[in-house]
Order: sequence, then C-alpha cells, then structure tokens
Amino acid sequence: MLFHKYWLETRTRFYIGILVISALCLFFVLGQPWILKQWALDEIRDPNIYNPPWIIRAKNDFTFFIWRFLYNNLLQLAWVLLTIMLAIGGISQELEKGTSLFTLSLPVTRFKLFSLRILVGFLEAVALALLPVIIVPLFSALIGQDYSFLVAVNHAVLFITGGLVFYSLGILINTLIKSEATAFFISLGMVIVYYFLFQPYSEGMHEPRLLKYFDLPAIIGGNGGKAELTSLNLVPFVSCCVVSFLLLLISYYFVKNQDFNDK
Repeated sequence: MLFHKYWLETRTRFYIGILVISALCLFFVLGQPWILKQWALDEIRDPNIYNPPWIIRAKNDFTFFIWRFLYNNLLQLAWVLLTIMLAIGGISQELEKGTSLFTLSLPVTRFKLFSLRILVGFLEAVALALLPVIIVPLFSALIGQDYSFLVAVNHAVLFITGGLVFYSLGILINTLIKSEATAFFISLGMVIVYYFLFQPYSEGMHEPRLLKYFDLPAIIGGNGGKAELTSLNLVPFVSCCVVSFLLLLISYYFVKNQDFNDK
C-alpha cells in the first residue's frame, strides 16, 4: 500500500525523467553524424576557428564523443536534477498539505514511512540511470557505430554511486523544508553552485588531490574510454556511501522528532 502510494506521488516526475533522458541520448547518438558535419562546415567557413583540444578525439572516437556530451555533461546534469526532483515529497510535505496525520495514523512506524519513501525514489533514480544502458548501445548500432555495453554499464554504476549523494542531500533539504517548491529550488541552487565550483577542474585546471575525493561531477562522469568497472576508485566510492548514509541518518533524526501536529 505505502509503496504504491509513494509510486503514485512520484510517477509523474519519473515519466518526465524517462522523456528527458531518452531525448538527450537519442539526440546525441542519432545526431552524431550531423554534429560532425556541422563541425566540418564551420572549419570550412572559418579555417582559423578555435577548436578545443578534445574536439579532435571526439571526431574520431565515438565512445569519447558520447562521454563528452552525455555522461560528462548534459546527461549527468539532467540526471542529478532528476534525482533531486525524486527526493521531494514524503511526510514533511504532507504536513503542508494537511494529510500528514492520516499517513501517520497508519499502522506503520515513522522509520518505515521514511525508508519506503526513500526506497521508491532511489529505485526510480536507478531505473533512469540504467535507461542509457539500453538506448545508447542500441541506437549507436543504427548509425553504424559500436558502443560497448560494458561502457554503458560502467557509467550507470558511476551515476548511481555519485548521484546517491545528491539524492540524499535532496532528502535532507526536503525533510527540513515543508514547501516542495522551496525545497526543490534550494536543492537546485546548491547543485548549480557545486557544479560551478568544480567546473574549472573539468576543463583541465589542476585539482588538489584532496578535492578529487569530493569532486562528484568527476566521479559520476568517470573515464571516457574505459570498459571495465574500474573508473571509480575505492576511496571516492566509500566516501559517497558514507556521506549519503550520514545525510539520510540526519534526515531521519528530524523526521523522527518532528511534531506533525503543529501545522
């Protein structure tokens, strides 16, 4: 019953996620030949046009092309924002709507209410992370390109691991703030600031060793050419899991001690 309730609560966001992720993957996979032609035309029109160092590899390496535009860029950003959307909701937001007392009157503990809500959103986020595993290799074959299934799985694992931190952060903010819109926009702002701070390192700026363990964009993006599940080092992996657990633990502390009769 509760699982179905939370599915109904989040299914619209999940369907939006399917559309967004599918559209991004299809555009850059099926549109790759067109994008390469546009680059060639631009060079013909302006022989002195500036080309960033990565563009030569992107022209000749389809796997790198997909990584550059999807896994390390637009797809990653879209998926992180979607995990934030899936984190919104639950008992705290029901307090604002006036339905929290009904939910709390059900014969289940607050921990079960809290954990099931998290589980539903997390499973939806995992499903969205796995969607490119099907789309990218399948439609790459349609344009005569070979994209390894293992590479797609590798990126899905990285998305789930690093994205769990953003999802847990969304849960915490969602727990502290009763308004869904306010919770979402605060989470969105924090994500934008976070990516802005780490943007120079993604463009080649030297990154201090300590910061590498907190560089979630780099952890989620992984390596553009590896097929093995080795892009995620043990320390960042453990760090992501520990931080996510602590954020969820703090969230549950507030849910457990919140007075839902004070509306």
